[in-house]
Amino acid sequence: EAWEAGELIKIASEQIQELTDRRERIVAMLQAHGVTRAGNYEILEKVRTARKVNPSRFRAMFPEAYNRICDEDQRRLIAAVGKKIRIEDAEKLIGSDLLSPACDLSTSITYSVVKTVIE
Repeated sequence: EAWEAGELIKIASEQIQELTDRRERIVAMLQAHGVTRAGNYEILEKVRTARKVNPSRFRAMFPEAYNRICDEDQRRLIAAVGKKIRIEDAEKLIGSDLLSPACDLSTSITYSVVKTVIE
């Protein structure tokens, strides 16, 4: 019974992926044609920007803070030292304003199709 449930989950997951891909293709096609609204439906855009510390830039700009973070990283995980700097750690040492130039920004955009009520 557990095996059958696992197989059903596998099939459903594949179907979900196919439907997700289909939906993304339809939204992309509509956007390519400049369509954001059709009847009772509208495509909403959600933009999210995230900061990520650029380790080499951070090291060049704040060598002492970099070394302190590396020491803390070393206690956490020796193998990954200096490869990733947590925003929280860097902000504690130098503050958010000074940190910004040492960060990279990544932007992700997601789209959702919503049903609207026409009055």
